[in-house]
Amino acid sequence: MAFTKLKAMAPWIVTLAVSAQCGATDTARPLPTTSVTYLDQMIDAAAQDNGIVGQSVRILKNGKLVYSRDTGIESLDRPDPVNANTVFPVYSITKLYVATLVAKLRSEGQLNPEATVASYLDGLPQAWQNMKLKTLLSHTSGLPEFFSVRREYSNDPREVIASLKTQPTTFDVNSQVEYNQTNFMLIKMIIEKLYDDNLADIINKEFVSPLGLSRTFYTRGEAGGQGRVSNYYINEGGSIVDFGVPVFKPVMFAASGLQTSADDMARWAEALLSGQYLPARALTDTWQPQLLSDGLMGQYSNGWQVQREAKTTAVGHYGGNILNFRHFFLNDNPGQSVTIIHLTNGWGAEYFELFDFSYALAKAVEPRLSIGSVDLKKAILTHAASGDMTRMMETFEQFRKYAADQRMHAEMLVNTLGYQVLESSPEAAAMLFKANLAAHPNSANAYDSYAEALYRSGQYALAKQHFQKAFAINPAFDHIPGLLEDIDQAMKAAQ
Repeated sequence: MAFTKLKAMAPWIVTLAVSAQCGATDTARPLPTTSVTYLDQMIDAAAQDNGIVGQSVRILKNGKLVYSRDTGIESLDRPDPVNANTVFPVYSITKLYVATLVAKLRSEGQLNPEATVASYLDGLPQAWQNMKLKTLLSHTSGLPEFFSVRREYSNDPREVIASLKTQPTTFDVNSQVEYNQTNFMLIKMIIEKLYDDNLADIINKEFVSPLGLSRTFYTRGEAGGQGRVSNYYINEGGSIVDFGVPVFKPVMFAASGLQTSADDMARWAEALLSGQYLPARALTDTWQPQLLSDGLMGQYSNGWQVQREAKTTAVGHYGGNILNFRHFFLNDNPGQSVTIIHLTNGWGAEYFELFDFSYALAKAVEPRLSIGSVDLKKAILTHAASGDMTRMMETFEQFRKYAADQRMHAEMLVNTLGYQVLESSPEAAAMLFKANLAAHPNSANAYDSYAEALYRSGQYALAKQHFQKAFAINPAFDHIPGLLEDIDQAMKAAQ
């Protein structure tokens, strides 16, 4: 399963407006001119090659801002350039602010991730009560999903819980990872109970007001306007669609809904990394990988996406699959770090891998950073593009061995890789997704992704079978019924 991806967009979009500010704060050592030039070139090339409408990039080195760049436009309807004050809806990057509140409460002794959910909330379904808070934060709970952009949902968390009480959990606790907004709805309820306040006001009191984040606020329901971006995707007819500023109800505010500028986010990141909210040791403890029941490292821990490899750890979160916050640090010296803030309002490429791009930016600033899985992915993509399936699968086996040696839970890594390959070769992507499904036979996501590649390669009957299996495992995948109808129509047309 992947989020909606954009297709080709005219290159002129990204050249309508470019504004840039590169340099350092008063307390940071400026980057060498050659490094600034190289970063400029990388960011401009990404915009040109992928049709990015507008973007803001901020880079921190060792916790201090050293680079800023804004390019493109806020909206296709008004060619206002993206600038330091442009506000982006950041979707699930919201979770990092909430995760920081959780870590702060933990460091103050008010919250224990090892405690059960029932220790903080009453009236929960029996199957939920003994789940530990850390399973919510690591998306290993197996709770049923309540949120979908395709259906209405209640703004009352108690009504949401009541609507889910007869639904079974989707897997045994801590046996696998499945991203889920119900987890963070419960986290929101716990935070609000401990603070005796609503989450929006808590965020304001803890972060916005003390740091002077004048461009940071929760969704208020208004449409995008001057100083705010519109977000874009390409519909099935090939037309560019502006879906404006999504409105999330307050019940979703721990999971999504925050809007902010790149400058505000950089200021928040500086405060976090300086120890303003919790001691450095407590922060690095927050970023320790969460182990699954099979001993592998899950990709979420304490609300953060965590990817720990031999020399380098990367933590952060995507936002709506079009924005990225990623903090890279050396395992033997966590203070040596690079933080990448990359906010966009959509792009025109079939697939643009935000993690890989952030890693490339970070490595340009700190060459000692090393994420070996990215280098192997590059080789796989090269072989797939050239049609050399034998070498692609040989390198893929090296990739899987590397992941196993690192004790990485590779399901989502392979899933992301498969979608990168899907752009150039649905058949090659199907081979990767099939191998991923064989390794994770109980994963709805693995079935769903394999089915999409089969569908894209014209194998309709097999695609239908695997979509049905994915939906049987997880009915929250409510995009599937529409795809099944499309497949039936395609099969009839082919007769």
